[in-house]
Amino acid sequence: MAARLGEDGNRQALAHFITTSPGDPAHVRARLAWKTAAAIGPTALIIDDSGFLKDGDASACVSRQYTGTAGQVTNCRAGVSLCPASGTASAAIDWRLFLPRSRDPASPQADPAKVARRERGGSRRRGPCREVASGN
Repeated sequence: MAARLGEDGNRQALAHFITTSPGDPAHVRARLAWKTAAAIGPTALIIDDSGFLKDGDASACVSRQYTGTAGQVTNCRAGVSLCPASGTASAAIDWRLFLPRSRDPASPQADPAKVARRERGGSRRRGPCREVASGN
């Protein structure tokens, strides 16, 4: 989308719209899944976990855990994507971040400071993490 805006496009406005949109993304993801299935003609579903390396642990959903991305234990976010695939194409149609036990208010292993920081962040920031069962 940003590439279509060109050099004169307002990329900051686009980023603001995407990150603060009040709408529920479930219907967008459902339409994406239907259109992708029609275009790809999937013969398999791929569930892929990925690590997103982080320097600190202040960002939402970050914990110290093993990730194949780094090949070691490090601070990262762990995400899972669902991709329909055929012999010629694949596309991510759904994705979630794991909520580490240290940030899950329902976990006995929760770090009170991290839970409080997550709560202060507002519902938009905790939304993606809240949707996933506890990971590490």
